[in-house]
Amino acid sequence: MLARLEGVSFVYDARMPFAQPALHAVDLAVEAGEIVALIGSTASGKTTLLQIMAGILVPTSGRMERDASVAMAFQRPEDLLYCASVREDVEAGPAFKGVEGVALQRRVEASLGAVGLDPVLFAGRSSLDLSVGEQRRVALAAILAAEPHLLLLDEPGAGLDGEARRSILAGIVAWVREREERALVFSTHDLDEAAGADRVVLLANGRVTAGDVPVEVLGRPQLLADAGLEAPLAVRLAVDLGFSLPAPLNGPSLGRRLTRRAPFVGRAE
Repeated sequence: MLARLEGVSFVYDARMPFAQPALHAVDLAVEAGEIVALIGSTASGKTTLLQIMAGILVPTSGRMERDASVAMAFQRPEDLLYCASVREDVEAGPAFKGVEGVALQRRVEASLGAVGLDPVLFAGRSSLDLSVGEQRRVALAAILAAEPHLLLLDEPGAGLDGEARRSILAGIVAWVREREERALVFSTHDLDEAAGADRVVLLANGRVTAGDVPVEVLGRPQLLADAGLEAPLAVRLAVDLGFSLPAPLNGPSLGRRLTRRAPFVGRAE
């Protein structure tokens, strides 16, 4: 078990008249090897939950236990890049921990490669000369270079186009899968991204209202609607066609269900 939350609640400005409850009695455990997606509408508690798991915030009540090295990237982590070159930005974390020489070089190369940047082309460049998408990749590579066991990402693709979001997340997931002791928890508003996780945790008004394999959460439109979210297009189409729940999450899955329902449709006589 890398992290466990038991009955965790959190209130911002708890002792003030304008106190704002953010989380209510959250129970959550993250195992090594897991990819967990946090979904929910704006202000549902996703970022607060990640910050508690990272140790940045202390629960107002309840317990949070963690048995793993952890690193967290906030939205738009590229704002924290400050070194003269991409190489220096990426190697800063492991160098601080005493990694040096060939081992440090390998970490830089592996981390840049994981986020889709060629070390030969990018390591010597200034981050200031890169596009926003490339800067995002550098900032995330810098976090990977520290080799945390528990990686926490707050909307890693925020502000980027769909292709860039998918590419970055796919690279990070592949990096996590390389070693069984690693795990990833990420928040997202993109339910198609969430569908690729091992488990989806749904938050609504600071409460966990569901936590299961993707199809059991994303394939139930009313559950999502109650949390202020719209189901994926394939799910809505499946419901309109009268399929039982949970509904298929994407076009290929829906197509297979349609084929099983009407195996002779489209065949030549």
